[in-house]
Amino acid sequence: MAVRWAQEAAAEQAASPRWLNDALDRQANPLDTHPTLRQRLRALGVPDEDLSHSPDTLTGPSAAQAWLGEQLPQLREAQQTAWRDAVNEGWAQQHQSWVERRKALADLLALDERNSDQALEVLRLQLNLEPEADHREGLAAFNSAHPDHALGQFLEGVARLDQEDDSGLANLERAIALDADATKGASEKAWRYLLSRDAAAAEAWAQRWRDRDAWEQERARQVDTLSDQEVLLAPTLSAEARAQAATLMSRHTQGVKRAWLARRQIAADPNVETYVIVLELTAWASFRSKGPEIVQALAKEEWPFVTHLCLLKSFPGYKAKVNLVGDPLLR
Repeated sequence: MAVRWAQEAAAEQAASPRWLNDALDRQANPLDTHPTLRQRLRALGVPDEDLSHSPDTLTGPSAAQAWLGEQLPQLREAQQTAWRDAVNEGWAQQHQSWVERRKALADLLALDERNSDQALEVLRLQLNLEPEADHREGLAAFNSAHPDHALGQFLEGVARLDQEDDSGLANLERAIALDADATKGASEKAWRYLLSRDAAAAEAWAQRWRDRDAWEQERARQVDTLSDQEVLLAPTLSAEARAQAATLMSRHTQGVKRAWLARRQIAADPNVETYVIVLELTAWASFRSKGPEIVQALAKEEWPFVTHLCLLKSFPGYKAKVNLVGDPLLR
């Protein structure tokens, strides 16, 4: 396999100067996972004046042949076998994923009628499975019928940019306006499209990605971090979820004197629905330091909402708040 790749690369030797110059001209950016070619060559000590010159065609033995001699074929085979074994499972899973997507598309196309979600799923799968085709017309028709569908706008934007159609940027803007969660995906797509066309515009999209990412990280930090100084609100659960919570709590009454359920207000994003269950232990359970054991037992339950569990004695600032707005799960 390695030999075949080397032969194919040699056959394209005429295009190598253009490829080299394109690679050297590429600028580093915040989303890179590796240094650019220019950065790597400079780190190896290659002078700038020599960077644009392709290496001479190999005429003698390769370094592998010189260093490894007769062991080279055996070592190459061992390396390729190890590589194949390492990627085999992942490739098999990827192949199965493509098979399942093709079947899903065929099943949807076989339907006599499709609702809006199914119609968009057909277009999404076609965009994914047939990247060389032009899908703009179908997506534009869908968005004309469903102008407030964020995913539809995003997919049309992607399809248009894939066809080097600048109007796709407006679709990405529309997707973000309809659903702010599309910001990072849309920003990355726009950035990649504009990088070689308009560096300033590309950087503006990159900054939007960074701003959104910073906000999402701060939101996640606030959701993950309990503070008895935060605002608590009355729960906004459905009657069914409230009943499930009460049932779960009833299984863990030993050592618990009272328990309150309250909704936490996340300052970064008040729309996040997350809860806290505050536990007041009996004097005996508290004396025997049973708090961690009780919290761990409750944490193993499948709660019908996102919640933290905590001990009142560890978060005393919650006391007045849960008395005011908390829902008593256990009195």
